Amino acid sequence: MVRERLRELGNRVTIEDTHLMLRAKFLSEPIHLLDGEFVDHIKSTQVLSTIEFMDYILDIRQFCLDNLDIRIPEPNEQTTIAF
Repeated sequence: MVRERLRELGNRVTIEDTHLMLRAKFLSEPIHLLDGEFVDHIKSTQVLSTIEFMDYILDIRQFCLDNLDIRIPEPNEQTTIAF
């Protein structure tokens, strides 16, 4: 849904691009280097705990609602599939 909305808005993105963008937005954490600089480390979704992953999904859902005008349904919500 996110990728399709981004495409509707004129962005040429793949599923992988969308995944990387969402990870960078919500799973980025600064790492302090010895020389005083900071670099961003982007966590993999594979290392997240269940609670961290649920928070990540909530962040994505809220971002989509606030910025992309789309509502991502809960996993247990009935959706209509067109054939």
